[in-house]
Amino acid sequence: MTKGTGPRKIPVVFYRTRAGREVVRDWLRSLDESALGTRGTVMAAKKSPAKSTAKTRKKRAPRSTAGLVTLDDFLDSEGKREEFEAVAIKEVLAWQIAEAMRESKLSRKRLAERMNTSRSQIGRLLDPKDGNVTLATLQRAAAVVGRKLRLELV
Repeated sequence: MTKGTGPRKIPVVFYRTRAGREVVRDWLRSLDESALGTRGTVMAAKKSPAKSTAKTRKKRAPRSTAGLVTLDDFLDSEGKREEFEAVAIKEVLAWQIAEAMRESKLSRKRLAERMNTSRSQIGRLLDPKDGNVTLATLQRAAAVVGRKLRLELV
């Protein structure tokens, strides 16, 4: 394929932990087909035809970008954008708190003691799928691990 033909590749940067994990990329890969509908629609990737020999190979026409949609547009059309954004935010917050706990060599039990709460509350705080955590709890956890919680409207 010559330069300028085919779908435009968009560079994506994922945050990587010190251990080399890419939490957001892993989360996206963990989503099942029903969560996003048809991934082919989102990624706009068509299955390539079976490889052929050089003798029977035909020239392929440049791919059209007319049918491509962004992930945001797709989630908007499905009415699920807010839900996915909320889950993504909670997962990133849980990951950041867990990383700060590792850096501080702080166990769940010790965090619970310092926050004057139960270990089950800490479990909910660190569970990426549990969105039922108050801002006050997030602020207390951030303070205990030496961080500050910052919220902003964009």
